[in-house]
Amino acid sequence: MKRISRRTLLGAAGGLLALDLAAPFLWPPAVAEPQLVTVPPVSWSDLRLGATFSPLEAGYMDLDPAKALAAVLTLNLDLLRLGAYWNALEPRPGEFAWEQLEPYLEAAERRGLPVILTVGMKAPVWPEYHLPWWVHETIWLPPTGLITRDPRLAERAHLFTRTVVERYASASGIAVFQVENEPFEPVLTEHGWTLDEPYLRTQVDIVRAADRLARPLLLTSYVASHRLVTGLQELQWRLTARPVTTPLFGWRSERALIALADLIGLDIYPHIGWHLFGIPSYLHARDPEDYAVLLAWRDAVRAAGKRVMIAECQAKPWEPGEKVYRQFETPSFGPQDIAPLLARLAAFGFPEILLWGVEHWVWHRDHGDPSWWAVGSSLLERRERLAEAASGWVPG
Repeated sequence: MKRISRRTLLGAAGGLLALDLAAPFLWPPAVAEPQLVTVPPVSWSDLRLGATFSPLEAGYMDLDPAKALAAVLTLNLDLLRLGAYWNALEPRPGEFAWEQLEPYLEAAERRGLPVILTVGMKAPVWPEYHLPWWVHETIWLPPTGLITRDPRLAERAHLFTRTVVERYASASGIAVFQVENEPFEPVLTEHGWTLDEPYLRTQVDIVRAADRLARPLLLTSYVASHRLVTGLQELQWRLTARPVTTPLFGWRSERALIALADLIGLDIYPHIGWHLFGIPSYLHARDPEDYAVLLAWRDAVRAAGKRVMIAECQAKPWEPGEKVYRQFETPSFGPQDIAPLLARLAAFGFPEILLWGVEHWVWHRDHGDPSWWAVGSSLLERRERLAEAASGWVPG
């Protein structure tokens, strides 16, 4: 047999890589296709505003989670999103600590607030993959890429998801089940783990089969909102969701996300801080062009006949290199930025928006800075004030 030269192998590898990098241009993702969709703005009276509450985030802020939730529930919210954290609910294999979740569900029910409940191994708030200690000790986890390479992890996660949904299969206070959180988004700042389409499809099937009330299923995706970040996110997808890299990161597509869901939630953070060569730098999405990817997602979802919402709307600072930020100076995002962002999203036609970061409002208020709480609670109470924030601005 003739031996293949190293130059031939390198040439073949280079050709495959070139094809891989060209794939987004040859076969563009669903959200990149222009859609002829006319979306009217949402009136302030019809806009539904909610929030995500996480006891983990409250703990990171040195708040008592129960007291923090009690404060959040005094806000004029229409929806509340909670997470069923695997590491908290199943501290030992097959043993469940429902007291880690049910007080929060009961508090929302007493308030008459519909709940979106996230189920799966990936839930809101860092480190996103909330795996029990016994998973780390008994199941091999890859250093990066597709996390479910050991099939035992997928099996345990499916069992956990089924158990949670069966327990709340008839709980009328839960309006929506969210399956995983940003399932196709790698956590690049940590380990680069990903979930793939076959795993997510099974998760969706499990939830639909177990839910007696046949509630809508929500799937979410992070959406870059600054032209520079959009370019970086596109590069990330080229490197982690294309033919050559699929064996490492698993097959993930925007089309699958839209097809599997009843409701798509988009996560947007227009004002973020980065460390650029050790220097704090800030990106602010202020122009309509910065929201082109968000609008493409919106149009693709609506063209598929599905509902779309904002699942995470920035309502707290994102400072350079900080996972938990407990300072009064917030160059990235301040309370004065909340109303313009909400007004813009309403003008884009998003009927439901969940605020991200209300735990920070509580922390600032409890530490002598009432500005976040005053601005946020006032906007939620008198939503017509968003009209003032939108005046003089024309949506793209």
